[in-house]
Amino acid sequence: MLKSTPRILGILALVLSAPAFASLIVQKHDGANPNPLHGYLMVPVAPPTGSTADRIALSDPLVGSILIQTDGGASLPMAVVDAYDAGWWQFDHGNVYATQVPWIELLMPHDVRAISFHVGASMAGRAWVEAVSGTGERTARTYFPVGPGQTQGVSVHSADACGSVSRVIIEPWMWGFGNVAVEQGGCTQVPEPGTLVLLAGGLLALGLLRARRSDARYTAPKPEAQSVSNPYAAPRASSQPSVLNR
Repeated sequence: MLKSTPRILGILALVLSAPAFASLIVQKHDGANPNPLHGYLMVPVAPPTGSTADRIALSDPLVGSILIQTDGGASLPMAVVDAYDAGWWQFDHGNVYATQVPWIELLMPHDVRAISFHVGASMAGRAWVEAVSGTGERTARTYFPVGPGQTQGVSVHSADACGSVSRVIIEPWMWGFGNVAVEQGGCTQVPEPGTLVLLAGGLLALGLLRARRSDARYTAPKPEAQSVSNPYAAPRASSQPSVLNR
């Protein structure tokens, strides 16, 4: 067991120091969008203008647009309405995106680490949100009630500094979403001190194991002592009685 300890320590350190697979976390929140959101500095997105919109244009320092699509991948123009004035949106967020299509997908541009928004509906019911990471990992659905005067805040963020949000799927009925905020940036992941200690310990253990193997390989075994018979030595007297003396 002791001989295998360096190997076990080395493998353990290398495994723990390897970057983890990115995963997304979907959470509900009440009131305003949280900022910062689990360390991400969120940038509010301007409310939509005009009568319809099939994308959410991101402005500096954000880059690109969030495309609004159906579950089949077709572009989906959503109505732009002031739902607060209409009486079914709980907060005065200005214009929001509204539709009667029960399932929509928000297709993110590159390097979106976190997004937050609100979901409301003109009819009482239940909605859900799920998200897909940049590596294709899909979260479980997060359910919540919606209805007139019951607007739910939702956030999606990466648990890994180098992870990203690829898609957000929302499904209620006679509903809308708005008050969007986004965090977008490059990957700046730095290993934690504990990870560096484990990595150094693993490399040291592997080095010791290799040195032991080298010593064992090049150390010649000691020759075993062998007895050599002397042909000129007098024969030993037998302890058994001689037949002639009987």
